[in-house]
Amino acid sequence: MKFQKPTGYYSGLIVALIKDLAPNYKDFECEEVVKFLPIDYHVGIVYKSKDSDIVQDRLDSAAEKIHEEMLNVLPPKDKPSS
Repeated sequence: MKFQKPTGYYSGLIVALIKDLAPNYKDFECEEVVKFLPIDYHVGIVYKSKDSDIVQDRLDSAAEKIHEEMLNVLPPKDKPSS
């Protein structure tokens, strides 16, 4: 098995179910964003930085904003699916 050399970067991913078909990513834009994931009714963001603390801060901040403003929680089904 071959392993790649470490790149020196840290990364983070956040994905969540949201109320809207497509999120407004304006408030999430920053130099650490690698990609906004185009998934209907989801917010998805990939971050990358040479500093792990920056990635963690971006993830924490995004999670807080998503939870307060965008998150959609589906109630459990009455019966379990088979």
